[in-house]
Amino acid sequence: MRRLWRSPRLVAGLLMVGAAGAAALAGALVAGDPFAPSQAILTAPSGAHPLGTDELGRDVLDRLLHGAGTSLLVAVGAVVPATVFGTAMGLVSGYAGRFLDELILKATELFQIMPAFLLALVAGALFGPSLLLLIAVLNVIFWPFTARLARAESAALREREFVTAARALGAGRLRILRRHVLPGVLAPVIVNASFQAGVAMLVEAGLAFLGLADANVVSWGQMLAGAQQYLGVAWWLYVLPGAALAFTILGFNLAGDGLNQVRSAAGVARVTRPPGPAAAAPTGALDAPRSGAGLTGGVQGP
Repeated sequence: MRRLWRSPRLVAGLLMVGAAGAAALAGALVAGDPFAPSQAILTAPSGAHPLGTDELGRDVLDRLLHGAGTSLLVAVGAVVPATVFGTAMGLVSGYAGRFLDELILKATELFQIMPAFLLALVAGALFGPSLLLLIAVLNVIFWPFTARLARAESAALREREFVTAARALGAGRLRILRRHVLPGVLAPVIVNASFQAGVAMLVEAGLAFLGLADANVVSWGQMLAGAQQYLGVAWWLYVLPGAALAFTILGFNLAGDGLNQVRSAAGVARVTRPPGPAAAAPTGALDAPRSGAGLTGGVQGP
């Protein structure tokens, strides 16, 4: 845990994502109605409206706070189920091998050929704008990438000495996967999930910008789409939601980059760590169990 806080990128990314989370919480608890109009149309930031109002007199601060909740909902809803399902499929594929491995690989290839944004665009055009539909489409798009990553890691860990030893001691497949393989797979999977969260937010903002957003929720992309007609009149309508979107995506990317940096540093530390006292034990110590003192059912000494 101490090593995690030594990465400036990771700390900065977590603080930025935490700030977005605090904004979303404020939007749910203390912010006003983001759809409530007023007579103050296109008002610049002032005491009554700290971040100004839009073309209908709606408070931009309230809309930004509610938009943070929408963006984080998409990020979490699209990434967490896809990560859980993809990791499970990757573990099974990489450890089991043979026919099951080929079957899962073919399934991931089938989904990976689908362009993410185009699939979401077609789904929104066919079934209408819906936040839940977008989250479902993103889950379908994301899980194959996670599965292939988890498969590669679990296939590499399958032949490691500690897994072979656990198998020789009679541990079942489920126990080996849970206790020995999964911990080694989690680190790259979490890094991948942080990058996918940023992609999910960007896809949602892009669809909202094209007018395929759910009209019942406020999103930063939707605010950017509404600001197109007022680029030379009200700078706060496009600068603020654009900056909030870039800030949050950058936070997820920095967190993922920092986690990857910490993971790489931990791997180098394991490789370069000097051998401990146990590693310098005399060769004869390896024959100690032959005395029969600590090996049940072993070869008894003379």
